[in-house]
Order: sequence, then structure tokens, then C-alpha cells
Amino acid sequence: MKSEKFVTLLDTTAVTFLTLYIEACEAVGGDYCINLDELKSKYEDNKVPRQYLNFKDIKKGCDVLTHMNARSKEFDGNIEIWFSLLNEIELLNILTERFFDEELRRKKIPYRIRSKKLLKLQIDFDYDREIFGYWKSMKSKMEELNINLQTPEGPESSRDALIDIVNIAKVIAKHVNFTSVDLYIYATGLFLHSDEIFTHDEEMEAIISRIRNDPEWSSIKSAIQSDLIINFPPFKEEYDINKEINFPASGKEEFKRLMGESKKPFRV
Repeated sequence: MKSEKFVTLLDTTAVTFLTLYIEACEAVGGDYCINLDELKSKYEDNKVPRQYLNFKDIKKGCDVLTHMNARSKEFDGNIEIWFSLLNEIELLNILTERFFDEELRRKKIPYRIRSKKLLKLQIDFDYDREIFGYWKSMKSKMEELNINLQTPEGPESSRDALIDIVNIAKVIAKHVNFTSVDLYIYATGLFLHSDEIFTHDEEMEAIISRIRNDPEWSSIKSAIQSDLIINFPPFKEEYDINKEINFPASGKEEFKRLMGESKKPFRV
């Protein structure tokens, strides 16, 4: 059993799919410690309506929980799980969109009309209860599953975290063409010295992996490293000790590797 700390950063896609998995388990009794085959079986036994049967997305959430569970066991529970403030804002927006869509579907409004933003402004709803209350409840359920999300920009982090993350993002932007949100998330991963970033965004996952592993990206990696060492004392200290700075791995890629090394799938 490893004793050192393991640090992971979840992005919006990872947490969104995790909420879908938790919802799916609750629909058939709230037993979260089951794999996908057992979950499907419970759906069939309970004759749950088909709108709950999006197992492609549910599996992605199960993968996140399975991976966090495996990492926690590997590091004897010494694991930090982070979720940035920007990701939380993005998630709340996704939950709002989902609520609007479900409400309009309930009213039998066709998709072509449901997709119009102006129509959604006509829906009267309690944001604190329907959206923020739901997210607060979901975070509590994640804590029961040992997914304790910490906020890098929050009180548990340094006062200047946001400024540091933005400045790191400016360095990365000189060398890699991330989208604005992905740029912030990757900068957050570097700021936290995270071992991995778990995302279900294929484009972001590919860039994370290439920066860390692809020989054709070695000059880009070296340039980012040099700029970080020059501009940020914590990275210089890390380099002086280790002769390199740690670039986060793709959590999804690591999950596949761990699953491949296991004789049978992890159970959450």
C-alpha cells in the first residue's frame, strides 16, 4: 500500500456523469456499490421507465467512482479530490439546462421548440431548491461515497490561488491552444501539482496525454516547464528537487491502464 498523497482534479464532465450514476442507483433503491451489470439487472427487475436507461453516460459516472475508489485503496485513503469553482459554475448551468429540458418535455413541448433559449425564460422555478439544492444534496451523497470535493479557489486553499491559476494559464496559452475553460482547468491541475485530471472530454484528454507523454510534444512540454520555473517559485523548488515538474496524467487513461492490469473489474 502506497503512503504518499495522491491528488486528482475532476472536471465538469466527470462530475456531471457521476451525478447521473448516483441518480441511476437511487432509482432502483440507492445501492451505489454495484457494477453496471448488476445495475442493469436491477432496472429490469424494477421495470424502471426507459428514460433512465442511458447506460452509456451512466457507465462514465460509474468509471469515475470506480477509479476514485481504486486510487483511495492504492494510497491508503490519502487522496485529495479537487473540483474548481469554474467547473462548479459550469455544472450549475448544465443542471439548469437539464431542469428546463425535463420541464418542457413534461409539458410535451417538441425538441425544436425546447431548444430555444427564450422559451426557457418563461418557466418559473425555485433556483435555490431545484438547482443549488439539488447540487448540495448530490455533494452530500458523493461524500458518503468518499468523494469529498475540495475547491482550489476556496478557503482551504491559499488567498492568491485564483491569481496564480490565471497566471499559470497565461503561460500555458503561449504554447497550447486549449479552449478557455479547459485552459483554466489544466492550469488548476498544475497549480495543485495534481497527479491526474479526470475528464470525459476527448479533446482535453488527448492534449493532457500528449503534453505528458508524446515525444512529438516534448519541445512544448519543455517550453511550458521552463516558463513555469522562471515565473513561479513553487515550480522552481519542485524542479530543484526532482529535476522536472510534474505534468498531470489523464485520469481516464490511467483508469483504463489500471483496469487492464486488474484480473477483474473494480467494484465501487
